[in-house]
Amino acid sequence: MTNEEDREYHTRRAQEEFDRAYRTNSKAAAEAHMRLSSLHMQRLPATADKLEDQAAKNSPATPLLPRGH
Repeated sequence: MTNEEDREYHTRRAQEEFDRAYRTNSKAAAEAHMRLSSLHMQRLPATADKLEDQAAKNSPATPLLPRGH
């Protein structure tokens, strides 16, 4: 895998895991998907800032799950 292919792979996987975390109704599953997204982003120091900016734009104003879950 070339550096560019590696970057594209980890970028795609980080976004997919973030999206899964956003869609799940389970707090445990959301936390697991966010950890996986974070691990993929750590493989991309140059790309991580761009993904974090995109995640911030897509984040809801309210928490993903009601308090107490």
